Amino acid sequence: MSEHNEIKRDVEDFVLTLGESLEATPDENKYIQTHLMKQIEFEAKKKPDEYLEGERGYEPVIVFERRGLSIKKRLFHPRDAYGADFVITKKINGKFLGATAVQVKRNRRKTFFEFQKREIIQLRNFLQYWGSGYYLFVDETTSPPSYCFVRTSELLDIIIRITNDPKILSSPRHVSIPNHDVRKYCRGLKLFYDLFYSCSRGEKIARKTFFAKAKEYAREALRIVIELFIGHEKVPEMS
Repeated sequence: MSEHNEIKRDVEDFVLTLGESLEATPDENKYIQTHLMKQIEFEAKKKPDEYLEGERGYEPVIVFERRGLSIKKRLFHPRDAYGADFVITKKINGKFLGATAVQVKRNRRKTFFEFQKREIIQLRNFLQYWGSGYYLFVDETTSPPSYCFVRTSELLDIIIRITNDPKILSSPRHVSIPNHDVRKYCRGLKLFYDLFYSCSRGEKIARKTFFAKAKEYAREALRIVIELFIGHEKVPEMS
């Protein structure tokens, strides 16, 4: 499967989980997905540095009129992208954000989640850059698929236990993780989002530091970073 299709599926899966936490309608979810993919496919690729500098990359996506919530997004797009990660952010005060990064992983209807060598390297990058990081595991052996969140530190513990190799991040190799091992650490959608938005979950980070970190991570990991900020202020509708 091409990188483009993988990114599209990741966007669809993540937006579905976020939309469920916001009680979004299917049409609202579809609008967000389309809006993100349009920028990924056209604007960001034509102007790869446009969303790496200044506030102009921070744009409204949609307003949930029923709840008075707005979503804004900002893309950090490297010149060559091999995947996409999501960062949900929230306002703590004028200088600081709360941030949690998420990467999507599917089992493709198998009894295990397969991590290639390059994905172990990506886990290393994820751990290095994001103080609060999760994998969104999508179990496609059920219909409809089931979704759960696992901390990056917990995922690393699983991998080390399976491989009996505490230095696997230094010498990455292929790993298969049985579905039942992932389920032991699962957090459901409601628990994950409720804890982030209503409690002190997420990495506390200065706005300027976050901006620099996201830009560097996108460049070094060759992954699009999609920041999604949810607020209570209303924004103009997109034309």
